[in-house]
Amino acid sequence: MPEKKHKLSVIIPVYNEESTLGTLLEKVVSSPPGIPMEIIIVNDGSTDGSGKKIREFLEKHPGKGEELSFRYLEKPNGGKGSALKEGIAASTGSIVIIQDADLEYDPADYVKCIRPILEGKSKVVYGSREAENRNRFYSAPSFYLGGLILSFWIDLLYNAVLTDEPTCYKTFDGDLIRSLKAEGNHFEWEVEVTCKLLRLGFTIEEVPISYSPRKLDGGKKIRAKDGFQGLWTALKWRFLSLKEEKKALSESPAAGELVSYGKTRAKAVKGVWILLALALILRLAYALPGMETARRTPGLEDRIYQRYSDPVRKHFCNYSPQAKKLDIVTIRKAPLYGYFLALFRHAGMHRMLFAELAGLLLSVLAVYIVYAGASALCGWKAGLWAAGLYALSPLLVAAAFPGRTDWGLPLFLFFLTLQFCFLLRFLKTALQPDLFCMAASGALAALTDDWGNAFWSIPVILLILLYGKFTARRRLEYILLLLLTTFLLLFPALFRNRQFCGAWRIDGKRSERLFLSAMLLSLKTDRANFDANFRKTVKDVWAKSLVDSPGKTPDAGTYFARRDAEMIRIILRHPVQFGKLLFNRNVLVPIHQDLFRKQAEYYASLTEKAFLPGVTILAYAVWLLTLLGISWFVLLDPFRSRGYALLLLFAVGGFYLLNPAPAASLKDQIILLPFLMMCAGCGLAFFFESARRIRAEKETARKGKQVKA
Repeated sequence: MPEKKHKLSVIIPVYNEESTLGTLLEKVVSSPPGIPMEIIIVNDGSTDGSGKKIREFLEKHPGKGEELSFRYLEKPNGGKGSALKEGIAASTGSIVIIQDADLEYDPADYVKCIRPILEGKSKVVYGSREAENRNRFYSAPSFYLGGLILSFWIDLLYNAVLTDEPTCYKTFDGDLIRSLKAEGNHFEWEVEVTCKLLRLGFTIEEVPISYSPRKLDGGKKIRAKDGFQGLWTALKWRFLSLKEEKKALSESPAAGELVSYGKTRAKAVKGVWILLALALILRLAYALPGMETARRTPGLEDRIYQRYSDPVRKHFCNYSPQAKKLDIVTIRKAPLYGYFLALFRHAGMHRMLFAELAGLLLSVLAVYIVYAGASALCGWKAGLWAAGLYALSPLLVAAAFPGRTDWGLPLFLFFLTLQFCFLLRFLKTALQPDLFCMAASGALAALTDDWGNAFWSIPVILLILLYGKFTARRRLEYILLLLLTTFLLLFPALFRNRQFCGAWRIDGKRSERLFLSAMLLSLKTDRANFDANFRKTVKDVWAKSLVDSPGKTPDAGTYFARRDAEMIRIILRHPVQFGKLLFNRNVLVPIHQDLFRKQAEYYASLTEKAFLPGVTILAYAVWLLTLLGISWFVLLDPFRSRGYALLLLFAVGGFYLLNPAPAASLKDQIILLPFLMMCAGCGLAFFFESARRIRAEKETARKGKQVKA
């Protein structure tokens, strides 16, 4: 097959750019991209001297044959989109790039923009002003914020990772852009084209470019209404039919190659829907026995609902079996699960059952969030691997319908999954909205069930400080945004507890878990003297808190602060034993048969002997694939930064293992699984892609030897 002869078509829409047009055109012709170039100038009804400037330029530059040619088109004013459509229709190049008629962008960047297309890596390339986090100054803060929001909005709707959608330097395969139907005639044309390309399965690659913005008084024409129109256009084309676009692609000169992108995307979409359906079926099958037993004594469901929606929690402080009385402190609960239950206030007797089913649906939605997180970092295959691991994990199936053991777990896991997804997206895009959503999701998870998640900003700050991609100024901006978002969301709950019981904390669960860890550690290290030491420590904390508290009973703030300090001292005295406690059988073995015993009895046709071993085999298969994927994730490091993937695992994994000192219970390992599976999905995609490439190379070498023979 002969090598394709490339030519670059530069489309320059012009509307009243007399002051900059001459200089811009000179820059374009003096920045050869290394391949033949045609310059198509479209005068969109300019009312100043732009037309005269163009004609003067063309008289001075008649062209250089095939190496450099010019076309000049004039039309009535219809908007930038209408000018671009006319220019693209007139183009003949194998590559098409958009060039505004101002001096904000440097034509010397053409080489960067066309290289991925020349190398066959992509069909669409955007020049990003944010790719290297250096172009911080735009025409005004509102322009920067508007571009950021539009890019983030499109990323959310189309599961993309664009950092700068409103950029001028949009570069396309010529056959592709000439075949693409577009309706917009103004600035929304660019958003429409972006959204349609993403829906048709084309990956948009970004390359860093330079940027010298001009002010509004310098002739900048885009306004706030164009930003809102772009947001609406992105939403509209997320759901409208693309039958005409698909038909046009199938009739284009390069139909076979272009249509294949749509088929690839269709595979990804089909895979996601299959996994969502599988996740729903597995979770409903697990929940069915619980639903059957939900026909409880009349009134019992309502009393359970009231207990879990009660904003106040009692913490028992005297653990001695010989105690004549039971000492307690009261503290308000993390409020979000109570608000979640309030949605089912009028659901009748089975309020908790409806709440559990809603949590189950959220756990299915989390499968897609896992897909979005992994695919944003490493592509759709990584997303499918991660979502498959999440959908099939027996532990996460059980967590979707936990029963009375931990009713808020599905809601907590949903926010936690969002948190991890936006973390990976942020590390890929470096967009502030991704960081904001990550901080907000982490805070909402803490407000659902505070397992130390209120301190989630600590490992994220560590990652920001050590990630070599960010400038010092940007690191400071990110850290301030992270802390401010977390503080604003958590402060109302913190202040409410401070007013209620003198405790600056969301609830007392973190202290309870720290207490449990220290108690188990004391039992393992010195069981004989447990009563004399550990129980005495608890009683002493109570007595000292009683003296220090302003009232007749200890307030939660005083008591928890003293007890936490004592528990930490116990843990620090036995760090090695505590480390062993974290990695006991509960962590190493990925299944507890007690979780599925009721299901084995319910599905009598399978019998317990067949059901539980099958679940255990599935659990080990998921666990082994996760370990394999994480290993390759660390080895191949998708961040292209030596050791950063390992740092990411240590920062996030270490945070959830060591804070707030979990006792290696089932819930302790579940909360880390969404993140591990996203990373494992990336690793597995790398692993099988490497295996496929090696196999293809061996096959090519074998065929070469046969030809020589």
